[in-house]
Amino acid sequence: MTSTQWKKIARLLKEVYAQIEQEAIQRGVDIFSDEYTELLNKARANILNKMGFTEEEYLVMKEEVAVAQKSEVKSTIEKTKEELQSQIDELKAIRIPTEKEIENIAHNVSQEYIKAPQITNQIVKEITHEKIIEQPKIIETVRVEQKTERVEYNDKPLKKELENLNKKIEEIKIPEIPDVNSIFQENFKKNIDILGMPDFRKLGMGLQGQIDDLKNDLQDDSSIGETFETVAKNLKAYPATFAYTGDVLNTITYDLGGGLSITKTYNRTGNLIDSIVLSGDTPSGISLTKTFNRTGDIITNITYS
Repeated sequence: MTSTQWKKIARLLKEVYAQIEQEAIQRGVDIFSDEYTELLNKARANILNKMGFTEEEYLVMKEEVAVAQKSEVKSTIEKTKEELQSQIDELKAIRIPTEKEIENIAHNVSQEYIKAPQITNQIVKEITHEKIIEQPKIIETVRVEQKTERVEYNDKPLKKELENLNKKIEEIKIPEIPDVNSIFQENFKKNIDILGMPDFRKLGMGLQGQIDDLKNDLQDDSSIGETFETVAKNLKAYPATFAYTGDVLNTITYDLGGGLSITKTYNRTGNLIDSIVLSGDTPSGISLTKTFNRTGDIITNITYS
């Protein structure tokens, strides 16, 4: 058996061993057991027999190949060491010039390639031409004085226009705005004295009548809003029950007497009040919701609905 034949057989055996190991693992065979080792030996002997070699020839050539590989590796190492030693010797043989020698080399190079400047007649002419001193120029300063003539301002046309404007403003007739509070107080006083009713009944009837009267007299949006504010303001005179969630006020219920009541509900977003709603025995036809319109945390306007 030659070394080439042994290498071919060794590669074949390696593939066979891999297949046997895969099948053994799938079947649950212990690949470290003596039975598994015996199986590999039988497979190797069978392959060698078919190729016309004995196991003894295979093992002898295996040792020879191992010795040859070791010798080849050793030879490669020795060759590499020799090459490295040769390179080291070459480096050692290189002489590094001293600092003085380097300075001399630099001086010789500068003498050969760096030429000193030469002053020619043309250069002298250009230099002397630039050095010619010019005669100083006399600059004459002229002082200019500017006089501003004062012109008196005539404000008579403007005064006349302002007088005409004031006259037009005075001629404008501004409609009188009813005093809602005085109307409420007057009607409220009348209502509480009618029919000799008890005080709590008088208060309830007076509030209803006052609100109904205001509803008929005031038609625009601002009047409706004022009616809401007037009712909300006068509710403070009645007994109230406050409902909280934690420290947050949710509703106030006012007892008008005679089984009548009005509830004021606060709708919020976080800590900000979005709207206030009146409910219960409220006068008919009035605005029941006051809405605060905001940009961010700032109230931009208030609407009533």
